Amino acid sequence: MPSPRRLPTAALLAAALAGPTLASAGPAAASDAPEAQAFADHRGVWVSRFEYSSAASIQNVIQRAADAGFTDIYWQVRGQGDALYDSNVEVWDARYPRSGPGFDPLQVAVDAAETHGVKLSAWINTVPMWNGAINGSPPSDPFHLYNLAPDWRLKDFNGNDQPLGSSYTGINVTHPDARAHIASVVDDIASRYDVEGVHLDYIRMVNNTSGSPIQYPLDPDTRARYEAETGNTFTSGASAAYKQWLADGVTAVVSESHAALDNLDPDLKLTAAVWRDYDIGTNSYQQQADRWVEDATLDAAHAMIYTSDMALYENNLYKYKSLDAQAGVYAGIGSYLHLESDPDLTLEQLRMAQAAGANGYTIFSYSSIYSGSQLTSIGQDVADFNATLDARRDANLKGMALTDFEDGEGFFQTSPELSGSNVNIDAAAAFTTNAESYDGTTSQQIDITPLDSSGWLLRHLAGDGSTTAASPDANLQIISDGYLGFWLKTTDPGLQVSVAVDDVEGTAERGLFRDVIADGDWHLYEWNLGDDADWNGWVLGDGLIEGQSVTLDSIQFTGDTAATVYLDNISFNPFGSLFTPPPTPGDLDDDGDADADDIVLLLASYGDPAFDLTDDGLTDDADLAALLALMGTGPADANLDGNVNTSDLAILAAGFATLVDGWAQADFNGDGIVNTSDLALLASNFDNGAPLSAATAAVPEPATLSLAALASLATLRRRRNA
Repeated sequence: MPSPRRLPTAALLAAALAGPTLASAGPAAASDAPEAQAFADHRGVWVSRFEYSSAASIQNVIQRAADAGFTDIYWQVRGQGDALYDSNVEVWDARYPRSGPGFDPLQVAVDAAETHGVKLSAWINTVPMWNGAINGSPPSDPFHLYNLAPDWRLKDFNGNDQPLGSSYTGINVTHPDARAHIASVVDDIASRYDVEGVHLDYIRMVNNTSGSPIQYPLDPDTRARYEAETGNTFTSGASAAYKQWLADGVTAVVSESHAALDNLDPDLKLTAAVWRDYDIGTNSYQQQADRWVEDATLDAAHAMIYTSDMALYENNLYKYKSLDAQAGVYAGIGSYLHLESDPDLTLEQLRMAQAAGANGYTIFSYSSIYSGSQLTSIGQDVADFNATLDARRDANLKGMALTDFEDGEGFFQTSPELSGSNVNIDAAAAFTTNAESYDGTTSQQIDITPLDSSGWLLRHLAGDGSTTAASPDANLQIISDGYLGFWLKTTDPGLQVSVAVDDVEGTAERGLFRDVIADGDWHLYEWNLGDDADWNGWVLGDGLIEGQSVTLDSIQFTGDTAATVYLDNISFNPFGSLFTPPPTPGDLDDDGDADADDIVLLLASYGDPAFDLTDDGLTDDADLAALLALMGTGPADANLDGNVNTSDLAILAAGFATLVDGWAQADFNGDGIVNTSDLALLASNFDNGAPLSAATAAVPEPATLSLAALASLATLRRRRNA
């Protein structure tokens, strides 16, 4: 029975925040490849054509997927050589009348995805032409692809069609016109619908083609094409060279589909559902997914690791992650298998994918997440998991302050004398002070007086005061992955410090003790919750941080003599170290570099005080001069090397009278075009010690830069020197 739908648990929400020949087929140029994408940024679900019907059902499916925290939906729009959208190139799916259902299912889905803030990719079954095993006979529509293009059907050695009783019958990927048709389907979708991209499924040889020897295609035309394109003599369907040629045909479909998207918009994504083990895919289905991932033939591969065997899942997952990936790798999780066997497996596989460094995940399929309007038990687990990812993603990128002492003592309001775990303590006190602070105006001063010099331990308990200090109920939960730490300042030597957390009920783990630097400066002390080497078992603990979340138990100090310590900014960062490097001067876009992009940003902000570097209330030429000075250069230095010389002139000449992206292409005034205004700026700042005639002679004659423009440069230069 599905569980009633509920919001993600409060505990988790509270957590811290016409183509080439096959022999020449190569990869298409990849758009923004997701190989560096954070796991939390891609949470996908496949929605098959059997999981929606009416316009209302489509809207409900999209809304529920968004409610469960999915970021990406793979929406099936092509099943067997036909369309579940208003196609210009293929007939409507057989479930609809020939005139269509009276609405456009894909447009309804696209509109709903936009409303609910999720990305939607159009999922197509690529190679299948018709499902003969289910339908039993050819399509009744004479304009169906199967009927229109009999030459594209898979055929045996004697030219007989692949029988209709063999599940999906496939298209012959070695036929250039067949591949061109698939590319036209991709173009038709992406040019007319606002989709994230196109998702290829069944991008492989289909049933009755994967044996050894190959059974389909072996017809005379295909054999002749093989010999013409490769120069080889056909021997048999068992030939390794012939199988590789078929694999090249599948890859060519991917490449040509990617090219179709790139021709429309390089930001459109081509993704594919691929075999769980790419060696099996290559040997049995002529699908070389490892090649596609390493060559960026596509933007991301969804590895369909559909299994309840965790050892097999782990092996397949890490096999993909071992590739030199130039494309994203998403873990495809077969939750439908877990519904009856073990619903907890989906959550285990999600966590493993995250730990393995996958670029995201995709669940097969929607029906394992929802039963009607109710979340299944798996769906609830996934919704909670997604809520945790949201909390991490939305957290302050440089740490969430658990307590900063600016508005009281926060989670450290308990007397340090309270803990029964204290050892050899005569007296201890903790109170806020304005005498010292790492950040802001206030820190907590901790004074420790031991009974003697034989060694002491102080356990400074955490808690919000609502119940017993150090108990999980009295502390904010944080995700069990990321860095936990704080800043200390002291002049008293011989101290060590640690932090303790509660992970599983009734157990606690303690971080390795760190030596406290006694130089009178502030220093950061932090522990990585995701690194077992940073932790020891403490109260019934095993030294392993387990579970989805932890709570802060205490900060613990050891020493031999009396000490005063200042404590500030107890923080957690789910993304990495709490250390914040000093800002780069002139880095206006916060990408870590001061470069041409920052100049473009400033120029685009003229009149707006957002980047007022001179404190005059505006962003203007004075701020541009200040920014360039921070970068160690001045006006018209296109390559930012500190000199305005022939190199900058060459950049200007190359882009003269064209629309360009910005400063690096010699658009010095930010008007979007390189023209005489930019030329004048370059001329008035040109000074590399060489005669201007030598400078202009060093630049190859540009087709778009007139002699008059170069003459004007010389004139402006002479005026400057007059």
